[in-house]
Amino acid sequence: LHDGSSWASVAVGPDGREIAVAHADGFVRIRDALTGRELRSWPAHQDFAQVVWAPTGDRLVSGGGDGHERGRLTRAGGAGTGT
Repeated sequence: LHDGSSWASVAVGPDGREIAVAHADGFVRIRDALTGRELRSWPAHQDFAQVVWAPTGDRLVSGGGDGHERGRLTRAGGAGTGT
């Protein structure tokens, strides 16, 4: 998380191996919890409120100041999105 960017929300995955970060640039980034290396990222919102993992760790939900919730599959066959 020490990449110089500002972020609005952080959530540790249920297994503790991944960290989801809602960045001020509108992107969600998933990072390896041990190394901090970025594993995946995608554009989501402009004004972040929160990121939350599903208890199973296979989905991440973000909610922003734009009034939308977005879900993203994080495992089980690749990245799918929904609004």
